[in-house]
Amino acid sequence: PVSCRSDRGKPDGSGKTPQKWRCPIKQPKLISAGTFEPENHFYPRVLNAHIHPLVRNLMEMGNKRIASRFCHLHPETNMEAVTNLLETAPKYFRWGGCDLFHVTSEEGLRSVVVIETNSCPSGFRLHVAWRGC
Repeated sequence: PVSCRSDRGKPDGSGKTPQKWRCPIKQPKLISAGTFEPENHFYPRVLNAHIHPLVRNLMEMGNKRIASRFCHLHPETNMEAVTNLLETAPKYFRWGGCDLFHVTSEEGLRSVVVIETNSCPSGFRLHVAWRGC
């Protein structure tokens, strides 16, 4: 077995003092249709989470509607460029996400700032399990 060190504590997400533990996966495992068990892949907090209504609404919109709303809020943008960007499938970073902060400048200008970019969705166990292996 491969020995791993996690800086987030135990692989169960308990957050206790960091310690050595064994990687739970020795080889990739095929998960066939109908056999996926969420509790084996996500933290309990994620399993019980619900999507925010605002996010649900955004995810139900089409790319053209999202681009239209974005261009309405940012008239300096090019509608065609925004639409093309939304319709471009990522080649390498399919599971990417980011952490955002809503901020306000001293002049009162409100915006959203990208704090970091993640290579894996929040709560996905494999991200923590392989960290440091």
